[in-house]
Amino acid sequence: MKETYKDFIGIYDDAVSVEFCDDVIDFFLSIDPEYQMVSEKMYGGASNRRDISINLENFPEKGYAGDISDIIMNYVELYKKKYYTYDHVKHFDYTSVFFKVQQTEPQGGYHVWHCEVDSINNVARSLVWMLYLNDVPEGEGETEFLWQGLRVQPKAGTLLIWPAQFTHTHRGNPVYNCTKYVSTGWVEYADLHDGNSPFYNPNPDDRDIWARRSCESDEDDIQLNIEKPYKRFVDLN
Repeated sequence: MKETYKDFIGIYDDAVSVEFCDDVIDFFLSIDPEYQMVSEKMYGGASNRRDISINLENFPEKGYAGDISDIIMNYVELYKKKYYTYDHVKHFDYTSVFFKVQQTEPQGGYHVWHCEVDSINNVARSLVWMLYLNDVPEGEGETEFLWQGLRVQPKAGTLLIWPAQFTHTHRGNPVYNCTKYVSTGWVEYADLHDGNSPFYNPNPDDRDIWARRSCESDEDDIQLNIEKPYKRFVDLN
């Protein structure tokens, strides 16, 4: 395994075996289309996004989600050794609970510049991870990072980890001569997936459910006041 770092992007060659990648792809291809998500129907066509995916956590009996979770968190430990201050935030625990496998046909994909924390609904996301499941011809299908001037060529078994914030705006470039397969997800703040957390959201697809509970009383939940201005340290005195 070779590890490379550039501008907080960790690149881990041979993080998993090609055989494991092939097994995940074969499993994806065995899934009834009824259980596949077609993004063209969800996001509005090829100009925005066109791919097919499944969520491995919906198939726990196969064990792939658990295997990938263990892999990701092991490499997060390497990432934390490189960027050691990330590990100094001791009151945060991290987890990875969503494991998408995505198939991108030629001319498909999501080519719009974006970041992973783009709304209040996604604040649980701390890092992004992407595991390439097959090789893609040179000059196609790269993961491109806008501000870092970096394009990463997909190679089976290579894992990427990077921050989820706007600093790492990125996109997937088109493939033309093959189908691209990746598994991807996030490293998230574990407390936000704890049912006892005041920020717990049992349904991440429900955009109206985020709420907070007062830390000083047992009052009913109230909605986050997004319009409240940020208070500087000097304003608190």
